[in-house]
Amino acid sequence: MAVFREERHASLGRVLRATAPISRGAVLAREKPVLSMTPLRALALDERRTLLRAVSELGASTLDLLCAAHAYAHAPKSVRATVLATFCGMEAVPTEGAKLEAVSDVEHVARWWTERAEARGGPRVDAAELTQALMAFQLNAHHTPQLGDRRCGALYALGSRFTHACASANCAFAHDGDGALVHRAVRAIENGEVLTANYLGPWEYGSARVRRAALMRSKCFECRCATCLVAADAMRAMPCPACGARRGADGLLADDGAGTEGAGALDGALDGAVLPVALGGGCEEWRCARCGLALSADAMDVRIAEGDAWPLTPCARGHGAGTLLEWERRVEAAAHNLLMIVYASRDGDAHAALARLPAIVRAVRALLGARHWVVAFLVAIQLEATVGLASRMADAPEAELLAAARGRLGLPVSSLGELLAACARMALQLHRWHRARAPLAAAPFFEDVCELAELACRVVASTAAAAARDTILTVVALVRVDLE
Repeated sequence: MAVFREERHASLGRVLRATAPISRGAVLAREKPVLSMTPLRALALDERRTLLRAVSELGASTLDLLCAAHAYAHAPKSVRATVLATFCGMEAVPTEGAKLEAVSDVEHVARWWTERAEARGGPRVDAAELTQALMAFQLNAHHTPQLGDRRCGALYALGSRFTHACASANCAFAHDGDGALVHRAVRAIENGEVLTANYLGPWEYGSARVRRAALMRSKCFECRCATCLVAADAMRAMPCPACGARRGADGLLADDGAGTEGAGALDGALDGAVLPVALGGGCEEWRCARCGLALSADAMDVRIAEGDAWPLTPCARGHGAGTLLEWERRVEAAAHNLLMIVYASRDGDAHAALARLPAIVRAVRALLGARHWVVAFLVAIQLEATVGLASRMADAPEAELLAAARGRLGLPVSSLGELLAACARMALQLHRWHRARAPLAAAPFFEDVCELAELACRVVASTAAAAARDTILTVVALVRVDLE
C-alpha cells in the first residue's frame, strides 16, 4: 500500500506527501527510467567527435544536453509523448528565467541539433518540441551509471516528484545493480510531511550561497530549505584566528599542510572553527563555538599576499594580492570551473589539471583550512577520478595502472595497495566531514566507495592491498547505514 500521495503545492509544484508514518530505511520508490541520455561512449566515433566539437562551440555545460537530444531524437514516438506529458519543462522556468544559464544552454542545443539534423542524416525533431524535452531533462534528470559513464542522466517519473532539500532532505536515492533508481527514507518521516531529496550531486558539498547558485543555474529555482535558511553555514568553516594563527608575511595558515598529501588534507571536526552567521541584510558575523570569539566580516577578511612562495601561484597567477574572503570566492569559482572541464572530458582522469590536484588541495588548505567545503569538494573529485581510473584499468598490468595514477592524477603510489589505501583515506575523511555537517543526509560519494570496494575485492591479492580493502569495506558499512 502506498504511504504517500501526489498533490500540487502552491509554491513547490507537484509534490509527494506522506499519508502515514514512514520508518527510517523504508524503500519508497524503485523504478526504471522513462528515457536515458545516450552515453557518449555508446556513440560511433564520428558522431562522438561531432558532439564534442559542439561542446567546444556551445560550452562544457551543454554536453549532457547534447546526449539527451540524441536520446530523445532517436526515441520511439510513444516515449517522446510520455516525456512531454510526464515531466515539467519550460513552463516551470520563472518569468525572469530567460537569462538563466540553463535556459540558454537548452535553447542553444535545441537550435544546434535541429539545424544540423538533416546534414547528419539523423531523425528530425521540431525545435519547440526538442526545447521542451531538453528542459525536462535539465530540470528532472537523475545521473545514473551506464556503460562506465557514471554521469549519464535519466528521467524517472516518480523520482522527479521528490522536492529538493539540502542536508535536511528526508529521503535519498541510489542506483541498484539493474539500473533502477531507489529512493529510501533516511530518517523517520511523519504523516503529512513532503518527501524531499537532494538534487545537488557534487554541489552538495557547497556552502549555502554556492548551493543556491548551483540550483538557480541548473534547476531554475532558489532553494529555501531549512539548511539554506539556517543562520550558521558549517560548509564555510575556517580556522578560528584565536585558536590557530595565520602567518604575518602572507596571511596563510601557520599549519599549511605542506607535508600532507592531498588525500590527508581534510578535517571533519568543527571544534575550533569559525562559522559565518547570517545577520540579515547581506551582513554576516563569524563565531567560534570553542572560544566564543565573534568577528565581523571585515575583521575576518585578512589580507592575503601572493608572493613567490604562494602555493596557489601555479593555478592563480595574475590575481595578485587580495583579502581572505575575496580569495575564498576565487577558489570557489575555480572549483566550479575544474568540475566543468573534468566532466566535459567524460574521462574522470583525462584532464591535465588532475595531475596538479594534490598540490592544489594542499594550497587551498593553507588558505581556507582543512574544514572548508572546497577542500572536501576537491578531495571528492580526486576520489572519483581515482576510482574511475582504477575501474577502467582493472585488467591492465599493475605497473601500467600505477604509472597512470602517478602521471594523470599526481598520486605518489608505488603499489596497488598504496593506491587503494589512498582511496580509503579519502573516503574515510569525506565520510567524517560529511557526517559532521549533515548527519541525516546520504553521502554524495556513496557510489564511488561501493565501486571501489567491488574493485578491491575483485583484484586485490597482496597483504597491503587487503588491508586497504578492509578499510574500504568499513567505509561502505558506515555509509550504508544512511540508506538502510
